[in-house]
Amino acid sequence: MRQCLESLRTTLHEQGLPLQNVLKTTIYLTSLDHYDAVNDVYSEYFAGTVPARSTVGVTELLGDADVQIEAVVVRR
Repeated sequence: MRQCLESLRTTLHEQGLPLQNVLKTTIYLTSLDHYDAVNDVYSEYFAGTVPARSTVGVTELLGDADVQIEAVVVRR
């Protein structure tokens, strides 16, 4: 999870955007048993106003990943 959020932060930074420009995320998890741990890490990156979020349990992700994050971002 942390690696996904760091990648998102890096991608946004390269475009001159902060994480605060994320409007919504969709998190795909191969095990919903990790939901609480995901919340803990997520709250480290999104403090204050948290973007809307959906979390979806899936059977598998590309590259044997356990988590994938999709983000909708606005340029303000």
